[in-house]
Amino acid sequence: MTINGVNLEIDIFDAEKAGAYERAQKSISKLHELMTSDLSLEEKIKKACATICKEIDNLFGKGTSTKLVDNKNNLRDVSAVWKDITINVTQQLEAESKSVFCDSSEKE
Repeated sequence: MTINGVNLEIDIFDAEKAGAYERAQKSISKLHELMTSDLSLEEKIKKACATICKEIDNLFGKGTSTKLVDNKNNLRDVSAVWKDITINVTQQLEAESKSVFCDSSEKE
């Protein structure tokens, strides 16, 4: 996949990558709690961006989030990158589940 001109590879069927992706999803899903906290809006945005960028770096290597997002404190930009990653993973899962989990009699 290419995001903001950067080529990224993730094989979601590799157990370690799948685990890292699941942990990232879990971490990012907890951001709803952060966004409803009593912190200032600025702090919420900075913490949410830092969490997403950390998970991107965990998946693709240190410094990847910096290559993908010019302003690492813009929640719209950082979230858009994570959404693109999630869409790619979902597409991989859907494509493989059709070819791997369907036997030839079901394809007819």
